[in-house]
Amino acid sequence: MVKRIKNWLDTLLRDEKCAHRCALACALGVYVAFSPFFGFHTIMVVLLSWFFAASFPVMLAVSIFVNNPWTMVPVYGSGYLFGDWFLRLFGIDQSYNPQFLAPVNQWISAKLGFSGVSLWAYLFGGNVLGLVGGLVTYPLMRHYLRLMYAKPALQFDKPKALAKLFVFKASRAMHTSKAKAQRAYLTIMYAQFGRPQL
Repeated sequence: MVKRIKNWLDTLLRDEKCAHRCALACALGVYVAFSPFFGFHTIMVVLLSWFFAASFPVMLAVSIFVNNPWTMVPVYGSGYLFGDWFLRLFGIDQSYNPQFLAPVNQWISAKLGFSGVSLWAYLFGGNVLGLVGGLVTYPLMRHYLRLMYAKPALQFDKPKALAKLFVFKASRAMHTSKAKAQRAYLTIMYAQFGRPQL
């Protein structure tokens, strides 16, 4: 399964052919994955891929790979914890939450034992982690993609390239052996009947 996903991602990245556009799509996909605007990720992918002229399939695949049902809690939790830590570090008051968050805070306090969940810490932390993740992803992916695109075609399409090489060598060998056979035939004929007189 992992090998199949890796092959699919390699094919997806290889089809783009432009390291800048593909790396930009990966960076924007990481930002969308950490974005705290839950439920709007697909719309964000469509709008950002159109606005930045980035690859839509690459951006969607990266955002889903980073933020999916198995990684959602760590991604949003790290964003909230970072935002809470940062706002507390600078002494910013987080108690001014919108009115609709009061029942959510009561439910979280009763069920999970947390109190004082702040919308501002969630929004700030998710956006900052998304921006930092995107800024780190862009140069790393661009370097990796330049190396990947610089490889010769034989590396990417080994069966096809090897088949072409085999056909080329076989045809040369056939021409060489055909010429040798013709020379041997003529030598035998000349030995038996002599050279033709013109």
